Amino acid sequence: MKALPSPASTSSGPLRAADLLLIALALAAIIYQFPRTLPGDSLLDFGSSLASGQAARQGLNPYAVYPLTFHFVGEGFEIRNPNLSPPVSAIIYQVFAAVEPYLGFRIWYGINLVLYAATVFLLMRGFKDIPRGPLIICAAALAGFWETLMLGQSYVPLVLACVAAWLLLDRGSDVWAGVLIGIVAALKPNFAVWPALLLLSGRMRPGFTSLAVAALVSAVPAVVFGPEVYRQWFALLASDGARAIFPTNAAFSGLAARLGAPLLGTALSLLLLAVSACWALTQRRTIQQVSAVALLVSLLASPVAWIHYTLFLLPVICWAWGSRWMHVFVALVIVPVPFVVDHMSNAPLLQLTVGSLYNWALLLLLGTFVTAEWSRVRVPALVRARSEPGRTRSWQPETVRSDWSEDAAA
Repeated sequence: MKALPSPASTSSGPLRAADLLLIALALAAIIYQFPRTLPGDSLLDFGSSLASGQAARQGLNPYAVYPLTFHFVGEGFEIRNPNLSPPVSAIIYQVFAAVEPYLGFRIWYGINLVLYAATVFLLMRGFKDIPRGPLIICAAALAGFWETLMLGQSYVPLVLACVAAWLLLDRGSDVWAGVLIGIVAALKPNFAVWPALLLLSGRMRPGFTSLAVAALVSAVPAVVFGPEVYRQWFALLASDGARAIFPTNAAFSGLAARLGAPLLGTALSLLLLAVSACWALTQRRTIQQVSAVALLVSLLASPVAWIHYTLFLLPVICWAWGSRWMHVFVALVIVPVPFVVDHMSNAPLLQLTVGSLYNWALLLLLGTFVTAEWSRVRVPALVRARSEPGRTRSWQPETVRSDWSEDAAA
């Protein structure tokens, strides 16, 4: 199967005004972000990862707080940031345990740059009809990318795996795609939504492969450390509700926490999971549509979805590049984190608007998908109801276009 084309945009045609405006915003963000994200005299989240790896290496609890654990202090907000990733991460983080911490941070910074360049290169190869200039510049300007670099986080290798899995699915390499999706889900369990929706939509090979790989990878820490490590991890997660309110949490949980109604976030997450499951089970949609919904739902319904998680939407951005709303979404997630975090202790209205900018970006994307899906189902149903009075019948899609981006761009 050839790479999915993106409508309303070609690599050889002139750039649209929306592309030019987005490029200007992206360049301004890059100029602002580069100096503030260079490695400095603090280890930040890399220190938390390092502490977790060192503890695991010494037979200690990898989810406890240690001297290297990042201690964040902001206006009206103070918290320790221990490693929150599943126990398999503690095995991986041991790699840097023998390296001098600040040298290790700089090495990891360079590795992230190289892997992210490889990710963008894959996107250019897989989505050949997107103007390459805007794609490269916008990908380099995303706030999640710069925060990942600055904090020393471990998202970029998984984003590379996510992009590769999307492209492999597009080409029909279901098993290898499933392997990569399984690795992503094992290290970031909220992405288990992806194999689940693949299975519900009838894509058995990638769905079962990814779940099997995720289970296998997740079993390794129990063998290496013993089952106790999972109890330690669950105990940390159960005590970690305070950070959901932080402005970089783009999930339903973040917006609900800022509203002072955390249970609303849980209810919306469960509702979204249920609706997306029913949709995947009952509608015949392309594997790209299923994957796009799965990635978006994985973020919105997650207990926490930091701005870094928006990097996993890179294939969705490319797939729907022709949509005018996708340009708005990209513009929102390009906004540097300090401009959002500065409003975390301001008046409630500012917290729920500028301070929740990333939440509104994901909700905009969700609204675009829902509107396109509603148009696909509702319009033919209305036409048939009018042309066949007195008859009641359920409508099943017969001929569908390859992706929603065509609907959105129309």
